[in-house]
Amino acid sequence: MTKASSHVTFSIVIATSGRESITTTLAALTPQLEPGDEILILRDDTGDHGNTPRNNAIPRCAGSHILFIDDDDKHLRDALTYIREQVTKIPRKVHLFSMAYDDGRIVNPRWPLQIGFVGTPMICVPNTKGKLGKWSQRYEGDYDFMKTTLELRHDEPVLHYDVIATVHPRRP
Repeated sequence: MTKASSHVTFSIVIATSGRESITTTLAALTPQLEPGDEILILRDDTGDHGNTPRNNAIPRCAGSHILFIDDDDKHLRDALTYIREQVTKIPRKVHLFSMAYDDGRIVNPRWPLQIGFVGTPMICVPNTKGKLGKWSQRYEGDYDFMKTTLELRHDEPVLHYDVIATVHPRRP
């Protein structure tokens, strides 16, 4: 993979309840950061699947694009380079990527958007004020965030079928 244009920067939001698995999440993520990228970690114990800290983090994001990952998930090697390359091609669009479970199941995004076919680490959205939805308090908050974001943008996402993250990977 080649280096992407430096104008795309990422704000990566990690909601955590304090699980130790965040060390694996960060170990996979931090070597992939480029200048201008940032990680926002918000700890919260509301029990709403991380949706409150995600909503609280969004206004603080300074990057051109926002990514999300849970504290028990992990980006694959070179995932940020790949995402940056794809986003650079069409920077004003929402991008949805694929994710995999450690048992081999792959979740690919679908359009029209459907519950069960969008997950937290699949999402990359332009950081456009007034065009970002809200994470609801329910388990399907990722779907609700994407639905409201796309409604505000009056747009369809770019779908990618390349896996960028492992969900709940086995720990060493």
